[in-house]
Amino acid sequence: MSLFKIRTFWSVHCEEDSSYDQNSLLVTKLNHESDFLIVGSHSGILKVFKPSSDNFKEYTPADLLIETILKEPILQLSCGRFLSGSSKVQLAVLQPKSLNVYDLIVKEGATEHGVQNILEQLYVHKLQKLAFNFCVGPFGGVENRDFICVQSLDGLLTFFEQESFAFCCFLPDVLLPGPLTFVKSSDSFVTSNSNWHIISFRYKLLSEAGQNSTEGGNVSKFSSDWSFNLGEGIINLDVVQDTTSRITFIMVLGERSIFCLSDIGKLKYMKRLEFSPLNFINYFLNDRIMSLVVSETNNLLIYQNTSLKWCSQLHVSPISFNRGFVCNTNGVLVLLQEDGTLSCSYLGTEPSLFVAPPLALQDLDFEKAGQELTKLHKIVKNTYSNDIKVTNASTERELVLNVSVSPNLEENTLHKAINNKICPISIDIMPHTLFEEVQVTVVVDYPLKVSPQTEFFHNLSEKTTMTCCVFMEKPEEVSSLNVQVVASFISNLGVPRSVMKCAMLPLNLVLETCAPCKESECKVTLNINQSPVGLSALFPEYILSSNNNAIAFKNTATDGKVVTVLLAKSSERYRLQSDSFASLNLLVEEMVIRLKKHYSNVDGFSITSNSFPPVNTIVDCIKTHFYAQQKFVSLQNQITQLGAQLRLIQKRLIAKFKIKNPTSLANLELLLGDTYSEIMKLTEEFDEEKNNLVKSRNKLSSVLQLLINITKLMDVNNKARQLIESAFNPVIYDLDGQSWEDITDASFSYLLRTVLAKSEKDKLRPAQTNFEEVKDVSKIEKHLTLILERIPKGMLQESPSLLDEAEQENVDTEDNNVTESLPIGSKIGESSSQLLLSRRGLTKKS
Repeated sequence: MSLFKIRTFWSVHCEEDSSYDQNSLLVTKLNHESDFLIVGSHSGILKVFKPSSDNFKEYTPADLLIETILKEPILQLSCGRFLSGSSKVQLAVLQPKSLNVYDLIVKEGATEHGVQNILEQLYVHKLQKLAFNFCVGPFGGVENRDFICVQSLDGLLTFFEQESFAFCCFLPDVLLPGPLTFVKSSDSFVTSNSNWHIISFRYKLLSEAGQNSTEGGNVSKFSSDWSFNLGEGIINLDVVQDTTSRITFIMVLGERSIFCLSDIGKLKYMKRLEFSPLNFINYFLNDRIMSLVVSETNNLLIYQNTSLKWCSQLHVSPISFNRGFVCNTNGVLVLLQEDGTLSCSYLGTEPSLFVAPPLALQDLDFEKAGQELTKLHKIVKNTYSNDIKVTNASTERELVLNVSVSPNLEENTLHKAINNKICPISIDIMPHTLFEEVQVTVVVDYPLKVSPQTEFFHNLSEKTTMTCCVFMEKPEEVSSLNVQVVASFISNLGVPRSVMKCAMLPLNLVLETCAPCKESECKVTLNINQSPVGLSALFPEYILSSNNNAIAFKNTATDGKVVTVLLAKSSERYRLQSDSFASLNLLVEEMVIRLKKHYSNVDGFSITSNSFPPVNTIVDCIKTHFYAQQKFVSLQNQITQLGAQLRLIQKRLIAKFKIKNPTSLANLELLLGDTYSEIMKLTEEFDEEKNNLVKSRNKLSSVLQLLINITKLMDVNNKARQLIESAFNPVIYDLDGQSWEDITDASFSYLLRTVLAKSEKDKLRPAQTNFEEVKDVSKIEKHLTLILERIPKGMLQESPSLLDEAEQENVDTEDNNVTESLPIGSKIGESSSQLLLSRRGLTKKS
């Protein structure tokens, strides 16, 4: 922030509902003593202002000399000697399809109000291609005359010698237009290309290579006079000349630097900027180059060569600015805003009243800071939980959802269901107030699919019913039958809200009975503390005899692994066995739900299990997913690289087509065909690997869901169990730059240092506070083995925090009713700051 601010003494708003750019402002004398302010908008309105000669007088209607409406948008304004046989200066106006030259005629009257200003059109040049910008100057060393060079959107340069068309040509290696300027001392044009190079072409060379038509390529090949590699994007170009020494310099404004080049392309100096510039102007003062730069933070910085001489705060963000001789004052800043506000200002010396506060150099008391941190944590947790309760209660009062899942399946008629079965779902939406728009989304796990998945309701004020159906889209294992219905809306207070309801799909949608298997590799045992109920009572929808102690299921859409449920009445337990742990998950979840429903009236009923999947099984699923993800990313990078190569070949072909007598294109054609064939081959591999990645992701999700379901049945601390469930996240997303393994590795490390810490020494080890890229799954395998060993042994700490025990007990007492739990990612960032406090306390005790 600058200490000083500019002072505005003259201001006017040009036009409503119009836009402007950096070429919309022109400050020129036009054969008079003081400057005219000429503004051209994209709506085609041209205005000429001349502020009163009285010192610092505000805008009056007499300051507007001319206002005219042109048929097309105004792209750029410039002035010069464009009329044959005349030494006066005329105005050139560039429009998309034409170049117009005007003369400002002033007829003096008997009084000040009798002066007439007329803008007379002298001639028009019709353009064959849409224009981008233009530059003027004495091309070819002519005297007392100025020629015009127009650059079109495809990079074509069209030259006009006053009223006559001269020639046109394409610049080599320039496919897109850029800043363009003329250097009189070297009689050359300077522009930029897409390689971030400043390139120069002599006018004589362009005239020799030019042609009389805009069709086709250049007559002959030619190269640039010199080029300079900037290494960054170019915002603007400017040319300044010392009138005393006749030395010319080319000023370049980059995205982060200012470059000063000689007229032969030699670097004089470069100034690195600590801000993002918008525009700049340059002039000579006492043999020094003065540069005025406007930044994105609305600061005007004045440099003398590379030294910062002044900085002022702008009250506006100008889209274009210049210096002018206005109100008998030289060096006035003329600013044009994007909304069309034109103002004249000068550098003021009115200081800001802001006083920087004194620096706090006090030593930090770690004990006091730790106590304050504990209090703040308690306040944040209580506030967060209370806000959630109030928000959820108010949200459910505003909108009520009732989800009804039909137990009877229907035959498929329209949808692409693998097993030709669909499950209808009816959702009743009951609003208690008027909602402008409500979005209802139904979410199920892969390979299930919902149709329609999302619906929008406008001006909802009465009960509405949404009907959809769920079916199996792919012949894969189903990880869960849970269906979530989420309604999103904007509350009366303008706050986004959402309501979520869950339901369970019928088991026969994805599974069907089959012959039981006597022996299987994978087994899970469910123990209950009551007399076991028969399988016919748990699965009444299937025809079973009362003495039947076994039932088997398999996937209806594929020849998947058979899952057998066995009842052991003597030992009060149920055994589920299969050849795949991924297939067991769905039946384990269904058995727990049905057992709890059957014994809902029995006090003290519980289900326990210690049948964790073997570590090797989980690790194999992780490895399969990890390698599939790596191959998927590798193929993606190869396709991206070949795509860039294909575009380069196409650009080269386009450049060849512009040449009148091109060389043979056989080599490029062969290279183009080979590149295209390789892309198609990799695309097929990419699709196949994408399917493999989805399958591995689904299998891993099923195994993790089984592990979580078994953890829920173990005697584990509630908060610790929530952290473990958060670490074994079954919802797998592979984002760009971060895979599921990266997040899981950090979560495992956090668990082993907190709730699953073996000793106090492990708790004081540095916690992992960032997500590093996993390049080998052996580390995850080691952490997973330790976690699965420590959970059944009861090695769970009372709290995942590193706070003192007494303070943590107070926190737990106040938060007994809080049902919301923070995800493990939030805990990771918290542990690093608390680790420092714990180490400080141990140091003082010793």
